[in-house]
Amino acid sequence: MTHRLFVTFFLALMLFGLLPSSGYAVTKSPDPFKSVRARLVKDGFPEEKVDIYFQEGLRLFAVKGVSGYFMHNESKLNYGRFLTKSSLATGRAYLKRHKASLDAAEAAYGVDKEIITAVLMVETALGNYIGNRRVFEILATLASLSDDHAKAHLWKNVPKKRRISRKRFEKKTKDKAQWAYRELKALLTYSDQVGKDPRHFIGSYAGAMGIPQFMPSRILQLGVDGNNDGVVDLYTHEDAIASVANYLRHFGWKPGIKREKAIKVLMRYNHSIYYANTLHDIMDALKKPTP
Repeated sequence: MTHRLFVTFFLALMLFGLLPSSGYAVTKSPDPFKSVRARLVKDGFPEEKVDIYFQEGLRLFAVKGVSGYFMHNESKLNYGRFLTKSSLATGRAYLKRHKASLDAAEAAYGVDKEIITAVLMVETALGNYIGNRRVFEILATLASLSDDHAKAHLWKNVPKKRRISRKRFEKKTKDKAQWAYRELKALLTYSDQVGKDPRHFIGSYAGAMGIPQFMPSRILQLGVDGNNDGVVDLYTHEDAIASVANYLRHFGWKPGIKREKAIKVLMRYNHSIYYANTLHDIMDALKKPTP
């Protein structure tokens, strides 16, 4: 075979997707969501709805949104800033502004209103920073990573200088794909329950939603209609407050709980000892009389 014929043959193989890319055996389909869509239909979601949700195709693939999972972390959250004088003043103002909802949640669930406020302070600055990612895109992209074509596309686009090793990438994509598919199903189920398009929910790069940053599966499990309007909407303060209270009670919070046990409960919200200790310190500070 001449050099010219060999090049032509090689290009043809690439064109029809018969050569691997980035070390993966890439599927012929350019749609990274093909397998996710098929699984959703098999799991009982109406095909016509699934087709509508994924009609943007590759444009839904949130490389920028999910890349943080696959890069080396260069910074850590400064939890100390939540204990400053100005931050605590904001927390106290929230306690006064939402006194009725917080008192009702404390009475109904046995969870201190100050710890509910602390959770919302750290999670979203009391609802001021809920994230700017489309939750559906994040979860769909992560769920698609069980497909080699999707995995290759992501690997190619994660910044090389900060990208984790290929071995870690392989393991993490496998774990995240399984987890994200479950959360994607929960999102679609929740969306059907509240009569909203799942593509409209905004949240974090992890797919967490609303003022308290619940994952969709937690909304289905522990979300509460705090304002009694017939809908669990964690973008409203009444529902967010009641849902956090229900969450903490579910994992063992009780009136008068000791710090050691409280820390274990708080780590069920975020598995970080620094996070849990900060929340408890905020609660203690908010309980003290103002100077």
